[in-house]
Amino acid sequence: MIPEQLANTLFFVPRPLRRHSYSRRCSLFRFLLLLAASFTPLFGASILNFQGETFDIEGAGQFTATLDDDSAHRLQIYCVDFNNFYPNVNGASYAVNISTLADLSNTRYGGTSESAFTYQTAPNGSRLGNAASRYAAAAWLISQYDLTPGANSGARDIGIQNAIWDLLDATAMQNTQGDWQIWMNAAAASGGLSNFRIFTTTDVAGITGRNRYFIGGQEMIGLLDPLAPLAQVPEPQSMVMLILGGLVIGLLRRGRS
Repeated sequence: MIPEQLANTLFFVPRPLRRHSYSRRCSLFRFLLLLAASFTPLFGASILNFQGETFDIEGAGQFTATLDDDSAHRLQIYCVDFNNFYPNVNGASYAVNISTLADLSNTRYGGTSESAFTYQTAPNGSRLGNAASRYAAAAWLISQYDLTPGANSGARDIGIQNAIWDLLDATAMQNTQGDWQIWMNAAAASGGLSNFRIFTTTDVAGITGRNRYFIGGQEMIGLLDPLAPLAQVPEPQSMVMLILGGLVIGLLRRGRS
């Protein structure tokens, strides 16, 4: 009979995988996946810190704010939301999701059908389109403000603010002050802008129906040009996934050794 040690040397037989070791690795892997999922919504939001209202138009208009802890970059943002309120104390803040035209799912009106908006057409009969068209048109209207001292009380700026509110409304709130008709017609013909960001309170995400229009702080739009740009940094949830992915790969390699 061949001694056991010699037999193991001459005829290599792989050891069966230890069940409890495999089970531990699977449990750890599931835990890491759950951990990543729990961090994603937390890190997906930013904190919008209000510094003050810098150009008051009908209680709305232009505001200055910063994002998270980046006090070096001040943003100029504009109200597009008639039904809700902004923090009227300097330094007040709320959590926001930041959206672009590529994904409007977290915005107030991203899921609103064209037929559900209060105004289907501009006063001249031009179609105002879906939510994406309306946000783009609102951004264009913002770029048409006359921001010189005293202009905020004129028919132009008041009309622009009212046209923005009417573009983005599904609650039958008709705002008809100033030259709103002129600017609603102009917005419909403008083609809109694309280089902007939408700041929407995180309370909106996951809410359906009319309640989506009456919750949280005001929705704001910030233009990227010529105003202060947003810093392009890696999204925190992506960093978490990369770190956790590295841990999983390391553990799998260790298990094979």
